[in-house]
Amino acid sequence: MIRKSLLMLLALGTSFGLGCGDSGNPAGTTEDGEGERSGNEQVVADDERDEIDTPSGNDEVQESDTNAVEGAGQAEVEEEPEVLAYLDEKGWEPYVADSGMKYVKPYNRLNFNLPVKLEPSDYQTIGMSKTIEELDLTNVELDAEGVAMLAGMEKLKVLDLQGESVRDDVLAAVARIKTLESVDVAYAENATDDGFVKLAILPRLTSLRLAYSKIGPAAMSAFADVPLTKLTLSNVDGLTDEVARQVAKIDTIEELVLLERRFGGDRKLTREGVRAIAESFVPRKFWFDIKHLDDDVLRRLLADGWLPTRDEATSKETLTTIAMEDTAVTDEGFSVLLDCPNVTSLWLGTTKLTDASLSRFPEAFPKLESISIDEAEFTATGFDALAKLPVRILKLTKSNLTEESLVAIGKMKALETLKLEECQYEAAWLKHLAGLENLTDLNLEMSPFDDTAATHVAKLPKLEEIDVSGSQLGDTGFLELVAVPQLKDLWIGETKVTADVYEKAKADNPEKSIHD
Repeated sequence: MIRKSLLMLLALGTSFGLGCGDSGNPAGTTEDGEGERSGNEQVVADDERDEIDTPSGNDEVQESDTNAVEGAGQAEVEEEPEVLAYLDEKGWEPYVADSGMKYVKPYNRLNFNLPVKLEPSDYQTIGMSKTIEELDLTNVELDAEGVAMLAGMEKLKVLDLQGESVRDDVLAAVARIKTLESVDVAYAENATDDGFVKLAILPRLTSLRLAYSKIGPAAMSAFADVPLTKLTLSNVDGLTDEVARQVAKIDTIEELVLLERRFGGDRKLTREGVRAIAESFVPRKFWFDIKHLDDDVLRRLLADGWLPTRDEATSKETLTTIAMEDTAVTDEGFSVLLDCPNVTSLWLGTTKLTDASLSRFPEAFPKLESISIDEAEFTATGFDALAKLPVRILKLTKSNLTEESLVAIGKMKALETLKLEECQYEAAWLKHLAGLENLTDLNLEMSPFDDTAATHVAKLPKLEEIDVSGSQLGDTGFLELVAVPQLKDLWIGETKVTADVYEKAKADNPEKSIHD
């Protein structure tokens, strides 16, 4: 089988070099998954890898893979025949990372798709490998003596560990593998600072990722002189300001993820910990809970090139999205971002900007198309400023709106999506939205919307989707909305619409999606 695969590749004229592939994901990080890594984000790790639009923590693997392609055609290192035969007998299929090709020599990655407990002979034979650069043991019940046998692997650079069997003695054994450049540890509930501190003696270590584990300042301080370029602490218990201060001493870091455990565990990191890092150095990529931003931290980070964004922007000129949900930044601090001419999306959450900032948006963000705000504190003056921009999407939640504010919103002729979820206003004021000729999506969930308001909304010429769940809508207004010819989707859960009227409307309008 091996020989047949090689002959096929030779026939295609294909050459493979050594490389490392992405071992995982948030935040992906991304940890969100970990999308990590966390997700988080990046983080992150499974769920986090969701938020943040967030880093994998193993990006270095992707970079190594690129180098491998460039180095294709170089002299190949032959694997030990004994190793190859043993893996074949066990049914473990090593491969070239990211190639999808099994049994291609020289392969460089080995993982175990199903949970397994390795025997001493397994560790011993794997430890003889001359080609494996990445070893994923996340599905392996680990044994310290066995892991120690991997110290003889000449090429091993990347090691992934996970689970309750990751104990201090296992981490001590990992520290004997002097070729390691990247270590990824997740869900290590039985590992302590005494074990993690051992990893600091690895002479080539440049990337460390800890997820769903616990580390304290004592262990983190051991890495002060380790030239890490990537550090991920995602969904980590014990992530405190003191841990952040120890991280601040590792000024070689280029990519940094600091995300506390989202559910359960103590959440003790504050903006003082983030400030300590910002005062020491600013990583090229830095993911943390954005709630820790205030005016001072934002200024310090921006001064060294950091950007509050979800995209890949590298400068204010290329920045298209500003993501600053729920920060402590004020108008004064936000002013340092009012020179980003290509921004199209702005996510503010509960960040407390006022008319003072919004009045400058037409000049600062001439291309702004989308803005999301919770608990807005602007007046009609601020909304009048937004009306001068090509805003297509406006999302406001839990905001108190005056009639003048709705008049101003009604002037935003480019609007296609308007969400006023849990906002307070007088239902009759929605008449001022009648001029939004491009509006297709309207969300008035948990608001004072009633039958009178339905009469005004039904006049919107392009309305296709409306959510008035939790409102005061009754049968009369409901039927008016159902009669809108271009309407496709209507949500009316927890309203005053009666069951009989609802069921009949659904039966009479099968082409429309009506949800209770």
